[in-house]
Amino acid sequence: MKKRILLLLLLVSTSTLQAQNLVTDLRPGMDGSEPVLDNAFQRGNDLFFLANPDGLGNRLYKSDGTSSNTVLLEGGSNLMLSMILGIMNDEIYYIAGDFLGGESFKLYKTNGTPGAGTLVSDFHQGTDFFITYPMTIIMNDVLYFIGNDGVTGFELWRTDGTGAGTYLVKDINPGIESCLLLTNGKQYFTQLNGFIYFGAAEPVNGAELWKSDGTEAGTTMVANIDPTVPSIPNMGSNPAFFCTYNNEVYFSAYRTVDGRELWKTDGTANGTVLVKDIAAGDGAPSGLIVHNGMLYFSAYHPNDNYTLYKSNGTTAGTTVVKAPAAGGPTTNSDAKFHIFKGKLFFDATSNDGFYRIWYSDGSAAGTASLPSSPAVFTDYPSSLLATTNYLYFLSGDSNNPGVYRTTEVPNQMARLTDVSFTANVFQPIFLVNNCLVVRGDNGTTGDELYTVCNQNTDPLAIDEKPLLDLEVFPNPFSETISIHIDTEELLTDNIYLTGLDGKVMNCSYVIKDPSTLEISGLEQLSSGLYFLTVQLQNKQVYQIKLTKK
Repeated sequence: MKKRILLLLLLVSTSTLQAQNLVTDLRPGMDGSEPVLDNAFQRGNDLFFLANPDGLGNRLYKSDGTSSNTVLLEGGSNLMLSMILGIMNDEIYYIAGDFLGGESFKLYKTNGTPGAGTLVSDFHQGTDFFITYPMTIIMNDVLYFIGNDGVTGFELWRTDGTGAGTYLVKDINPGIESCLLLTNGKQYFTQLNGFIYFGAAEPVNGAELWKSDGTEAGTTMVANIDPTVPSIPNMGSNPAFFCTYNNEVYFSAYRTVDGRELWKTDGTANGTVLVKDIAAGDGAPSGLIVHNGMLYFSAYHPNDNYTLYKSNGTTAGTTVVKAPAAGGPTTNSDAKFHIFKGKLFFDATSNDGFYRIWYSDGSAAGTASLPSSPAVFTDYPSSLLATTNYLYFLSGDSNNPGVYRTTEVPNQMARLTDVSFTANVFQPIFLVNNCLVVRGDNGTTGDELYTVCNQNTDPLAIDEKPLLDLEVFPNPFSETISIHIDTEELLTDNIYLTGLDGKVMNCSYVIKDPSTLEISGLEQLSSGLYFLTVQLQNKQVYQIKLTKK
């Protein structure tokens, strides 16, 4: 059975350690090819991304961070790409068509070799770029996505990589109208017990909670959370920010009587309930993430501002971590959290009004901001990326622009790029072959792909690797270890625990839910250090150090 895991990254500053390097100037001159990193996917040491080399349209490229290995895979005067849908079974799926020639966009895939792209399905995606971010999820070797065949509008589709296996799952909003909700695309789906969960609109009930097992008959509305008659099409409870936690699906949803608040479902109508009415009007929870056995998110604190919350799934157990009025963080209403060194890291406003990197261990006392150095930021630190040793981020501050690095220790912030370089703060960053890959401009190239390399200045530190969004707890452990995983393929037959002598321990695992795996039978182990090894489907191997009590 396969599981999924999310790869993340982050950055730091004090003085410039290593200037940026242009990977290749795909579009010479000041315009830049504008590589689309928020629609990029990484497979091992290859980054797949879209870029526009001539101003006519996007093509598909692959890069390992070097000029010689940054190559065009697909696209040209008669084939432009609208988006990459994702990677499944080592193949990259994308939507492309002859936009200038009026040809509809279709589904393709490639193994990553130049010119190896093949047509999967001649379904009509349309030439309308209504969806700007891929809304996809992979379950049981099937890629689910929001597609448009020109007849049914934007609806739920599926593909197994073959033409016969690519089809509309269900026309939820019949006819040319779409079931698509205008919610956060990066948390549009989650899965639980063989079903994917998402929000969808139809004319009778409006936008409500749905689930699907990949069949038309098995695609049904779970619950009509807001039973009031929709005042306009595609309105209703508009579920968003889906996250699986403790064998239930958590999400943000709106109801006329109490606004947008935190909800959960076990997949049944009766089991779909309000967790807590956090604030009068809208609590507006967002950025849901599981950490150390708790659910964390951003929500509005009454008479205050948006800040960090945590929940164990009960009304009483859903509480603010540290309110802004008490010196806590003011988060973005669409916050994103990152796990680094056993804590949550995020960007937020401090009580002095400046933007900083914040961290939390889940307690009020353990929630604070890292000092800014050499100067405070007047613009949000953004695009955080966590690695083995460092947290990286971007700054758009006009006085302190560029790529930064920090640790969890105060006063260890360093700028990694020189003052001529402006990183695009709206695009994420990646770690490829021990180098950061960033979209930016040195003042002469326009927005192109750059690398920032050789960041590990400590010869005793272990190799720099991207961290998994992989929670292993408790640590230290006694009888069991829980592993919480999110997206990316994890091979469960390549999870094992070893001692310092390299001997593999005799233990077993149980799939608790689609996001949590439990290793048991550890009570017989002696106290000391152990290493948990996990392998992704892309063949990357990661090792986590654990302590037995």
